[in-house]
Amino acid sequence: MRYLSIKALIVLVVLPPILYVTAIQGLERYLTYHYRSALQKAIPGDTQALLSGRTRLSDRIQTAVNALLADAAFRHHGVRIAVTVRTREGRRLYPPVYRENSLGASDNDAMDIASENFAMLSEGLDVSLSVTIEHNTLAANAVLAAALLLALSGLAIAYRRGTRVYAREEARRGVELARIKAREASQRTVLASLEEQRTHLASAIETIRTELTVAQERAARNEADLFDEVDALEQKLQHNLTQQDQQRNRIHELEDQLAQLDREREALSVQHSKDADGLRKRMETLYKNTAFSNRALEGLTELTEAMQIKAEEIIHQLDAQADQVPIKRKLFRGKGKETVFEIVFAYKGRLYFRRTKSRKVDILVIGTKNSQEKDLVYLDRL
Repeated sequence: MRYLSIKALIVLVVLPPILYVTAIQGLERYLTYHYRSALQKAIPGDTQALLSGRTRLSDRIQTAVNALLADAAFRHHGVRIAVTVRTREGRRLYPPVYRENSLGASDNDAMDIASENFAMLSEGLDVSLSVTIEHNTLAANAVLAAALLLALSGLAIAYRRGTRVYAREEARRGVELARIKAREASQRTVLASLEEQRTHLASAIETIRTELTVAQERAARNEADLFDEVDALEQKLQHNLTQQDQQRNRIHELEDQLAQLDREREALSVQHSKDADGLRKRMETLYKNTAFSNRALEGLTELTEAMQIKAEEIIHQLDAQADQVPIKRKLFRGKGKETVFEIVFAYKGRLYFRRTKSRKVDILVIGTKNSQEKDLVYLDRL
């Protein structure tokens, strides 16, 4: 039982009767369909002989059924075939009914037979065939043997699979057991080491207890010194707290000063903007041939008064005779960009301008040597 599960055994016990019943019913349906198809092909056969009156239709049907029963391979091995042939009006043609047969047939009899055959063919034939496989016969026992063989094959497969699973489980258990034994040996070694350490620790604890006793005695003697040290630490802590409060107050003062500086800077920026607007109106009124950028006007307002005078002198010269103004250098900013010219004034002052298509002067930046790097980056981005 260790190789087979209960579910597999239940399935293998229930499977043979189910397979047997299913196979018997399937074989009966198949043989019924096969024999009915063969019989329908054999009937009515030669219609010329039927319509001429040489053969009765019932005789032809009986001959076809007898031939079918003679050719049925399983008929003598437990397969029972029942055939019924009727006309659509319900007249039975097979099994045959009793009738008086004359030894000879006259022409009138042949005509009657032909007329009867024609009438029955016109009505149509209804062929009914059923196949029954009886139990405890060769055919049924063969099906049962096949079902049992299939179940035994499934049992063998399940047994082999269970054997393989059990073998793998045993191998896994062997490996696990070996691992556990190796771990046990390692744990025994560790336990021996821990026992040795416990002995050393017991000795060390005894030594520590002795030292603790000595330290307690020394602490009792130095208790007064400890109180003095605690007082000194409390005074130092109080001094540090006082310094911390002073630094916090200083931080608040600095924050207030920064806020005041931000307000002053904002007011100064507004004033610079107003100065730049007034300066633009004045410059555009005085110098008709010159255009000024916002950065140039802002830079001009940030210069000292002396440098503003020098810068305005250069602007006057550019507005009147730009070709006569000495240029320090040309700034080539790349393909597709206009050339910018640099002029130095008052030693540290820098003025950058370009010529427009109408030959007017467009002053881009006014600054100093200190702001030259930022001004060049601005010019490169234009």
